[in-house]
Amino acid sequence: MNLAVWRVSAPDFDVDAFLAEFPRVASEVVSWRRGEVRVGRRGVHEDSGFRITIADAETFPEAFEDVRAFFSTREIVLLLEALHARGISSVLDLGVDVGSPQRFAAYLRFSTADLQWLARLGVVLEISAYPASEDDDEPDDTSE
Repeated sequence: MNLAVWRVSAPDFDVDAFLAEFPRVASEVVSWRRGEVRVGRRGVHEDSGFRITIADAETFPEAFEDVRAFFSTREIVLLLEALHARGISSVLDLGVDVGSPQRFAAYLRFSTADLQWLARLGVVLEISAYPASEDDDEPDDTSE
């Protein structure tokens, strides 16, 4: 698993009004509002926001190519400009699985150019490691 998820949130963010300005993006997001019960977790959301899954790839280089393509689209460039104008930051969360026989440990390498590019976009980089499940190690058996 090599996931890339982009999250945008802020305490006083009117996510519905914002996404109404970007209808093509709005259809791809999972959104939440401050005060809503957190799905799968305890408590309520302390902010409002949305997330978009950019990639779910076999390898990290494939996932990061999807990230580059995503942040290069005109719609996302305009969306980033609108977020910056409102003082709202965003996070690119790159997730990898670890602990499987195929990949007990993982490392992600970023070029200085990639890090500078993300900084210019105003996107915070976050890395998440997820324990691999036993199901991840077994091939799908569909022959019966």
